[in-house]
Amino acid sequence: MKKLIAIFGAVGFVATSATNVISFGLTHKNDNSVVSEIMKSTEFNERSYEVYEYNDSSKNTKESMEYPMIETVFFIWSLTDNKNEESRDFISNVNQNSFKKWLKEDENNYIKNLKENGKHYWTNDEDEKNGIEYENWNEQDIQNFEKLIELLIDKETNLNIGLINDSKFFIKVENKNDKYNGTYTKTIKPPKILNVLQYI
Repeated sequence: MKKLIAIFGAVGFVATSATNVISFGLTHKNDNSVVSEIMKSTEFNERSYEVYEYNDSSKNTKESMEYPMIETVFFIWSLTDNKNEESRDFISNVNQNSFKKWLKEDENNYIKNLKENGKHYWTNDEDEKNGIEYENWNEQDIQNFEKLIELLIDKETNLNIGLINDSKFFIKVENKNDKYNGTYTKTIKPPKILNVLQYI
């Protein structure tokens, strides 16, 4: 958990995690639109885990997380090679086209692996592997994931994901075309991390 928080802290974000040790506040503002149905179908709640695996199996850990799928997709994008050198700490009108282009790329093995297996590893070395796994990933999850990506890359979709202040960030997805309609907004108050740098 500490390592993942450190990674996200390095790009200006903190993971929204739910563990026995850390408490957090969460507020929702959702309507009953197609947009909200798609976003809710990929929230997963307690079905997501942060996984650490080492050569020394006695150190292996698996911690329960609360991970909306869009957060995982965003964090993967924010940590991948950035050819345009734009800010990856948020998504707004300025850089959302870059995000959508990244989602569309055929060679995007990060998204392909996540869709097919419900897993993505931030590091996958010979001695150490850590990342996100979604429990009991099935065909319905794959369909939900495909709908999410289709919504995110839609030319009429407007995305805003970013920090409100040092203790909250938000996810907002809007689309008003005939296929999709409505707005989804989620404001998250992550755990307060005092000493992120000591874990980097």
